[in-house]
Amino acid sequence: MKGEIINCFYGGSTSGFGDFLRGSIHLYNRCKSMGVGFNIDVSHHDINEFIKTNYNKKFNKSDIYCIISKVKEEGWTNQNKEINYKINKIFLNIKEKETKYIFTHFDFLCNIKNDKMIDFINKSPSLSKDCCKFFRENIKFSDLLKRSVKTELKKHNLKTRKFNIVHFRIGDDISFYKKDDTNNKYYEECLEICEKKTKKYKYPLVVLSDNNDLKSYLEKKSKEKKINLIVFHKESCHTQENPSDSENKINVTKSGLFYAAFDMMLISLASRSSSYSVYGHGSGFITWICKIYNVPFKLYRLKEK
Repeated sequence: MKGEIINCFYGGSTSGFGDFLRGSIHLYNRCKSMGVGFNIDVSHHDINEFIKTNYNKKFNKSDIYCIISKVKEEGWTNQNKEINYKINKIFLNIKEKETKYIFTHFDFLCNIKNDKMIDFINKSPSLSKDCCKFFRENIKFSDLLKRSVKTELKKHNLKTRKFNIVHFRIGDDISFYKKDDTNNKYYEECLEICEKKTKKYKYPLVVLSDNNDLKSYLEKKSKEKKINLIVFHKESCHTQENPSDSENKINVTKSGLFYAAFDMMLISLASRSSSYSVYGHGSGFITWICKIYNVPFKLYRLKEK
């Protein structure tokens, strides 16, 4: 085996866990075709209290070569092209028995135009069996998390593969920076979507969202309208303090990270998932967990307000 590449999710990166999985799946396939060893690591991010991987070698956070940050620092106009170039360079130069610690979220789909990406992802093929097996074995939910999910499912009379998920991502500005939300502009649309889902499918509907106020609204309205809708928590937060190089920092809490992992495990156990996002690229959080665990899913774009 010609060396080994470890994709590392670390505190301080500008990418969330869904982006990390996208880049890791891409690297897994690329390493396999190039005869290079591959692994993933989360030891330098606080989410490692709730999710671990099989990689157990110690290394320093400073050892991680963040390709994304490097490309941004260098000011490249076509960042995806340069990221891909730097990945190729690593493959060309890696030596036998050498280990490279990197971070990348790159996949060739990143070159798709933003307004075409959701449709492209929805039509993309399933992951290979060996790829799914690798990631299922390397996303190791903690015993505490497993017990919590099991308890909550039992409390709501839910069984594995017998509940559906709807996920709403209404954006970092509204959800984490509390901007542009004076009219709760997506709330009614999200409620209408939930009503239609519960009428179409027989299984109970679990709501996930980046926005805790939206979940409170949907929970309240579902009781008033007698909609079979379940909200497990209102503790959502981003997994990074500074996503997408924002000027303002997000307060990432231990509780928020626990529930990010909690939601990931819920997605892996669902019958089907659908995600509605204000972003043209949809939600990697839903996409890659669903692909890894073979959960049918579909992405949608929320209408511009």
